[in-house]
Formats: sequence, C-alpha cells, structure tokens
Amino acid sequence: MNSHHLAIIKSVITGYDKIALKFHHTRLSFFRDLRFVKNYVSKDSSVLDFGCGNGRLAEFLEGEYKEYLGLDVSKNLIKIAKEKHQNEKTKFQKIRPFEKLSPFYESFDIAFSIAVFHHFPENRYRMERAREILRTLRPGGLIIVSVWNLWQRKYYKEILKEIFKKIAGSSNLGWGDLTVSFKENSFVFKRYHHAYTKRSLERLFIKAGFKTVKTINTGRNLVYIGQKTIQN
Repeated sequence: MNSHHLAIIKSVITGYDKIALKFHHTRLSFFRDLRFVKNYVSKDSSVLDFGCGNGRLAEFLEGEYKEYLGLDVSKNLIKIAKEKHQNEKTKFQKIRPFEKLSPFYESFDIAFSIAVFHHFPENRYRMERAREILRTLRPGGLIIVSVWNLWQRKYYKEILKEIFKKIAGSSNLGWGDLTVSFKENSFVFKRYHHAYTKRSLERLFIKAGFKTVKTINTGRNLVYIGQKTIQN
C-alpha cells in the first residue's frame, strides 16, 4: 500500500474521532432502506458488526440476538457505543485498521459491515478486510455489506470534478471516487469514498471467498449478501 492510501486510512480514523459526537447525533436511527436486514437475525444469532460506529445497528436489532460484537477503528465512537449499550450480550471493541481478527475466527453466524467498505482506498486492502470477516464466520454464516450508491445525480458533479482533476494529474483518487465533506465547527472532514457498482461490490466478495446470495440496489445504498460455504 502506498503512502497516499495509508494517509487516507489515517485521515478516516482521525476524522471520525474528531466528529464523533456530532456524527453520533446525526446517526441516531438506522437506514430506512436497510431495515430489511433485521429479517436475517434471530434470537440465536451471534452477530459481528464490523465498523459499528456508535452502535446504531445494535440498537436497531433491539437485543434480538444471542450475542453482538461491534468493532471500529474510532476510539471515540466506540466510547459512545459502550455508554449507550451496557449489557452482557452486547460488546464493543476498538481495533486497528490492519488488525487480524483471529481471536474471533469462526465465532459468528452473521457479520454486518454497514457504510464502511466505501472508505477503504485500495483493492488489496478491501480484499484483506473482506477475507478477515470471512474467517470470523462459521460455515454457512452470512455477511451483509452496504456501501453508498454514489452513481446517482446528487454526486455526479463531485465525481466529474475528481475525474477532470485526475486527467489533469492533480488527483490521487481512483476513477470515479470522491470525498464527501462533514463539518464540525471549523473542522472539515473530507471523507474518502470509493464508488462501487453492484458488479464491482459483488466481484470483491466473491473473490474474497463468499458465495453470493443476492446483491441489491436500494437507491441510496448497494447491499451485498453472501454466505461462507463449508469449503471456506
């Protein structure tokens, strides 16, 4: 991974730490278009939430699971999540961006990663993270991943701006990628986003070892649902 990609990962971590409190107050409810994911969780499910943020998925699931573990790289969002959810079967833990998940291998029935993978700036890194999640699942376990659908009118202007900058040699972003700003007082967090298509999202997780169940475009989000087979 080159220095530019490392800088993006670092900026995502420090950025979310700085905006954690305001971000939390703007993310109190779960995505309306993703509420169907609740149907995949039962009272017997062991749940991993990779990139849990403030724990709003745990709140949305209302404790209807056997156990839940939320992992995130932002220490401040993890702190908020821990303060909100204090019970024995709901736990949160800070992780490092390249950390192996070996303590949790084959521990979960279902893994979520909601609005996380679009912040990963390099395909090899995306693949490594996807394979780590695969290893945390028991055979037959499911993964549900959502990323923003950036190929819609509201983002076209910014995507085109970055494309022209790249042609001119003044942008290090990938083709079609962009930054989306989040303001916290005088601080402006320019959040990197990778622009997936349904096909590229599906291809990533198939290559990581998952068997596709379905891939969905909800309008606002792209959702990949995959399964860990016995062979994995």
